[in-house]
Amino acid sequence: MSESAYNFDASSTTTVENADKVARMTVNTYLAPNKTFPELRDMVNGGTIDLLRDFSEACREEFQGLEYL
Repeated sequence: MSESAYNFDASSTTTVENADKVARMTVNTYLAPNKTFPELRDMVNGGTIDLLRDFSEACREEFQGLEYL
């Protein structure tokens, strides 16, 4: 379908804030000390390493709210 068939507005504040959060966490990760594999495993198992969860949920909600013209 053509782009003109949809109502495309600017991204929601929540989506933009979560995208910014991912960018900041990515930069901060590069500046942090290296992690060992056991530390990474603990982070994955504890859910602290999922950088995209909030952003992807915000995108999904925004996508579901798009109006078809």
